Amino acid sequence: MDKFKIIEYIKDMTKTLEDFVITKNLPRERSFMFGKSVEKKENRGVVMCFLVAVYTITSIVFLLQVNQYTQDIYDFPYLVSSQARIMKSRLYDFRSLTPVLFSSKDLNSAQLESALKTQEALQQQSITIIEDRYRGSPEELQELKDALKNIGQRRRELVELTREDPTVENVIKRYNQIVEPAFIHFDDILDRIASNADQRGSDINDKSDRNIYGFVIGTIIMGILLLWFIYTGSKDLNRAYVKGLKRDKLLKLLYANVDDVFIIFNEKKEPEYVSDNSLRILGFDPDAITNNKEELLNRFYDEDRNWLRNILNDRTILKTATRNIELKGSSQTFQLSVYPVRQGLIDWTVVSLFDETEQIAYQRNLADALTTAKNASQAKSDFLSHMSHEIRTPMNAIIGMTTIALSRISDKQKVEDCLKKTLLASRHLLGLINDILDMSKIESNKLALSYEKFDLQETVHSIYNLIEPQAKEKGVSFEIITNDVNQECLVGDQLRVNQVFINVIANAVKFTPRGGKVTMKLSEKQTSPEHIHLRCVISDNGIGMKKDFLSRAFLPFEQETAEIAQHFGGTGLGLAITHNLVNLMGGSINVQSEEGKGSTFTIDLPFGISKDSAKHSESLLELRALVIDDDKDTCEHACVLLDQLGQKTEYALSGKEGIEKIKQAMQDNDPFDICFLDWKMPEMDGEATAREIRKIVGPETLIIIISAYDWSPIEGRAKEIGINGFIAKPFFSSSFYNWLSDPSIKENESRDKDIVVQENTKKKKVLLAEDNEFNAEVAQDFLDMAGYTAEVVGDGAQAVKAFETHEPGYYSMIFMDIQMPVMNGLEAAQMIRALLREDAHTIPIVAMTANAFSEDVSKSLNAGMNDHISKPIDLKKLHAVLGKYGGRNEKTAKE
Repeated sequence: MDKFKIIEYIKDMTKTLEDFVITKNLPRERSFMFGKSVEKKENRGVVMCFLVAVYTITSIVFLLQVNQYTQDIYDFPYLVSSQARIMKSRLYDFRSLTPVLFSSKDLNSAQLESALKTQEALQQQSITIIEDRYRGSPEELQELKDALKNIGQRRRELVELTREDPTVENVIKRYNQIVEPAFIHFDDILDRIASNADQRGSDINDKSDRNIYGFVIGTIIMGILLLWFIYTGSKDLNRAYVKGLKRDKLLKLLYANVDDVFIIFNEKKEPEYVSDNSLRILGFDPDAITNNKEELLNRFYDEDRNWLRNILNDRTILKTATRNIELKGSSQTFQLSVYPVRQGLIDWTVVSLFDETEQIAYQRNLADALTTAKNASQAKSDFLSHMSHEIRTPMNAIIGMTTIALSRISDKQKVEDCLKKTLLASRHLLGLINDILDMSKIESNKLALSYEKFDLQETVHSIYNLIEPQAKEKGVSFEIITNDVNQECLVGDQLRVNQVFINVIANAVKFTPRGGKVTMKLSEKQTSPEHIHLRCVISDNGIGMKKDFLSRAFLPFEQETAEIAQHFGGTGLGLAITHNLVNLMGGSINVQSEEGKGSTFTIDLPFGISKDSAKHSESLLELRALVIDDDKDTCEHACVLLDQLGQKTEYALSGKEGIEKIKQAMQDNDPFDICFLDWKMPEMDGEATAREIRKIVGPETLIIIISAYDWSPIEGRAKEIGINGFIAKPFFSSSFYNWLSDPSIKENESRDKDIVVQENTKKKKVLLAEDNEFNAEVAQDFLDMAGYTAEVVGDGAQAVKAFETHEPGYYSMIFMDIQMPVMNGLEAAQMIRALLREDAHTIPIVAMTANAFSEDVSKSLNAGMNDHISKPIDLKKLHAVLGKYGGRNEKTAKE
């Protein structure tokens, strides 16, 4: 959860607290947080009370009913049954005594009548009881009465007969005939009444049993319900307790991780609760604030303190109030929020202090980011507009100059001038396109680096040869110093290293006015036996940059002012591309600048050390060498390199001083074997100094020119005065080693690294695979200018067939476009290398393609090609490749 969302959640809980307080005097619908749970528990209580009440009432009714059943059984069936049985018992007794009584001579008629009446009276009493309690049919009671009456009549009839004949036999006989049937009938009636009474009692008893069973079952159900309610209630209570503990822990956890302090003031305006995080945020212990609110309020400024007190004391304020405050002695900014909770007798106030310092900084950063994004969007729009202008400018020049040349085709001088300007505009347009493509690949993370060995000396010379003419044309001095560089063969991306250095140096030259100076100084620091850090410091005394622009100097599309962009041109991408390339190579770039005084760029790049680096296996003869240069640093650097090669060295800082040292050496019979001489020196230049030296030493001492200037214009004069060779500045250890390892070189030989194609070279045939007619025509003419004849084929398959059908040695080189129909250049190169003929593995194959990125170069080399020339074709690069491979196809393709 986002921190600020947590803070909002805490604020919601604070508002909830307000609702909770209000619920003390509001209906249950306003309950918060636990509302549903409380209502649920209250409903459960109501149900439990209802069930208990029902159970109690049911129990009372049941007990009354059981008591009534018992009373009914006693009052009705039991009494009727018992009286009927008593009457049966009397009947049995009287039946057995009647014959005796009637046949007894001791009883007179009055006594016998009295006994009969007594017995009948007892029976009549029982019938009266039965009549009151019997719940059977009235007919049965009437029949019982009639039967008893019949017995009385029959007994009296027997009495009369007994008087006439009192013999026992006759009495018994008459009893059996007259009285016994009445007794039997009466007895049957009593049996029926007793049986009905018993059945009635049994029915009441069964009904009572059923009620008892129902009550027992109801009691069990009620007990289960009560147990369930108690169980679920305890679970809910336990759950609520656990939930309360969790919420308490959550609240403490939130307080520990958010910057919101809560203080609750009671109706007396005293702090009743302070959140635990007050010590961390405010520096106050919660108990300290609770015990004395002035401890906190004294940290408020007067205006803020009075504002808070007014809200605490004014019961008419019902809405939330907020303001930003600062506490005394703190740089933090707090949002002070007050939530009045006033309802009826309740008068609480919840105060929240939220540390907004980070949020304000966050919002400020968001605003800055939004501004930056808008600026970037505007910059891109401006860039597109600017690019439209920048691209149309050279395009206009190209189209315009071409049109003018065509219209004045007979004016050779004008046509030549137009073509030169067209060439310059084309190169400018190519630079724009390359910058845009590079930036696009960088931003899409698709720029790949190659890690291959390269010659640092060759790289530095190529940079110098590219920049020096531009600087010279502008009137700016350009110098490269390599005094602290020992490793020459490095491992890295040579193409991107060139691009980084050239971008910065070209910028320095562009922004340095005439008469200014641009210096590139290289130094190295070996970090391990296999790695070095190369530092390049590029300084100028040009227009410099304002301090506020330095932080934006490496951003895309950035230029210091519109006036500078308009005056000097450019895309605003050069330094951005450079910065990204340096980062991609694991290096760093920094700039220091002062407006009006110039700029200094410091570039640090890591490189691997090639196994072929800087160790010269061939031992050299110890020679005496003299270095003559007006720059002391150059002299000392040359002497250090020569000393490392085992030479005895001295140096002189002028031509005159050098001549004096040579004269002195001749007098001491210890002449110098070789003299390294700067061409451009004050007072006495290299040419004059060389003439004097030759006069003194003759042809025995080798004289080698050391110069940053082009050798070609002075080569003829130099040979005439006896100069043996040329070393280009900046020089490296290998520059001297190449001369010292072959001191017998002829005078007309030159060790300049730049290959010069001789005009009288016999034309050799090369194979050119190119599917575009215009590109093929351009390449044919360039090759023809260099002394080569090109045979053109339209795709890779035709190239393979042409090479295969001609004898070995027919073609001296193959130039291969990459993207062609039928078969592309990569496939064609692989097929040629796979052919079973000797020259298939040795003939140089050079990619000539518009695929110009470093990964494209790697693909070409991996396919078996020897080199890579990007379109549009650079004539100087083409001449260098021709000089490198044109006459030496005996080497392998992977050399």
